[in-house]
Amino acid sequence: MHDVAVVGAGPAGAMTAWQLASHGVSVILLERKRIPRPKVCGGGLVWRARRMLPVQPDEVVLAECRQAALFVDGMRFAASRNQPLVSMVRRDAFDAWLCAQACAAGADLWQGFSVQAADFEADAICLRDGERRVRARLVVAADGAAGRMARLAGWPAHACAAPAVETEVAVDDETYARFAGVARFDFDVPLRGYGWVFPRDGRLNVGLGMLAGRMPRGGLRARLGEYLAGLGLPWADAHGFLIPLCARRPCARNGVFLVGDAAGLADPVTAEGISAALRSAQLLARAMVQADLNPSQTAAVYEQALGAELLREQRAAARLAKVWYASSRLRAWMLRKYGRRMCEGMADVFMGNGSYHAYAQSFLRRLHPGLTG
Repeated sequence: MHDVAVVGAGPAGAMTAWQLASHGVSVILLERKRIPRPKVCGGGLVWRARRMLPVQPDEVVLAECRQAALFVDGMRFAASRNQPLVSMVRRDAFDAWLCAQACAAGADLWQGFSVQAADFEADAICLRDGERRVRARLVVAADGAAGRMARLAGWPAHACAAPAVETEVAVDDETYARFAGVARFDFDVPLRGYGWVFPRDGRLNVGLGMLAGRMPRGGLRARLGEYLAGLGLPWADAHGFLIPLCARRPCARNGVFLVGDAAGLADPVTAEGISAALRSAQLLARAMVQADLNPSQTAAVYEQALGAELLREQRAAARLAKVWYASSRLRAWMLRKYGRRMCEGMADVFMGNGSYHAYAQSFLRRLHPGLTG
């Protein structure tokens, strides 16, 4: 029997296993597919996420953007930093790198194990995949927004999730040079969300995320086609996915703990989720070690840490997102009045040097005192 079984080998799961194994905890990492496996994701790794890693993933970084640019209503605002605001990775390679770090620290990795059922015993949880069994004192659900583990432990479906669609476009050198070095965010797209262009490895990752409002007529794929055409880029096969934007509460019950997208911790303003995945993994691993793997004590420490940090940030980001995505006219007005300041503030958040909580208290008070609550 292991001390901890981690279900899902994405950033949240691999980071949890890495941290626990580094503290001598017996941990097994369960992944239903074979590593490396494809993963639909824009692949933008912001600096606040990179600085959480004990070792830098230089070998899997394909490109770095030291500038971020926001476009809306004919306006362009840009912010630059000495360190990369966004590093471009392929999630299959990045996740495989994280798993390698976890295994090097002492974690066991079982690939091709798909949790079908969970038996809650007196002193352990037994996870089953057909005839195969894994028993552990504690279980971490890190299998993403649509993962089975949280449902097996009694959590309902996510209350809110943002649909997104992305594609990878092969372009010539001249076209690539037009976008290279800049993480581009377009708020001119006709929906309550944004489009992005991330240059990496001679190709462009392009996508749309809808963070509020109703699905547009024709769906996101039709809007993506319009967005690509407006950028002078050809159509390429697109893939859709969902990003949960509000936390499941509580994030611990009956010896099962939620991290990353399984916990619903993504950023409501940008839908970026790798940062919260890595940080929730750190907080949970720390809580388990401090509580000596006691389920109830771990839950108390973890919930307190989440509430003081990630959940507070998510609530503040949700208030900002409510105003930001309320209407295109309001958004354009906000950028005309505060565009440069907002762009720099977002860059600080990406770098890990600013917080939504602080910005919400100052900005929303100016816009509408009743929204700061």
